[in-house]
Amino acid sequence: MSWWKVALLIVGGLIVFGWISNAVDGDSDGGSSDSTGALTESSSGVDWENYAPEVKTRIDSLAASGDCDALQREFDTADANDDLQRDRVGEGNADLMRYIDDKMADVGCYG
Repeated sequence: MSWWKVALLIVGGLIVFGWISNAVDGDSDGGSSDSTGALTESSSGVDWENYAPEVKTRIDSLAASGDCDALQREFDTADANDDLQRDRVGEGNADLMRYIDDKMADVGCYG
C-alpha cells in the first residue's frame, strides 16, 4: 500500500474518531448547540461537527504561530480528502479550505 493511501486512512480514521468523540463529549470548539445538543455551523461557515476537534485547534495554532508551510499542508490535505469527506458526511471540504485560506491571508502567507 502506498504511503498516501496509508496517510488518507489515518486522517480519515482521526476524523471519524474525532466526530464520534465530539458527538459523545459535546461541543468543545466554542460553537453553539441547538435544543437537541447538536452542533451548529460556526460563524466561519465550517460545520465543525464534521471534523475532529483537533482539526480546528491545529489550524488555529498554526495560524497563531504564522506557520504558512504547515497551513498549506493542511489545505492540501483537505483538498486531497474532499471526496472522502463528501462520502462520509454529504459535503466536501470547501468551507474548511476557505477557513484555512483566510487564516493564511490573515497571517501574511501570500505576500
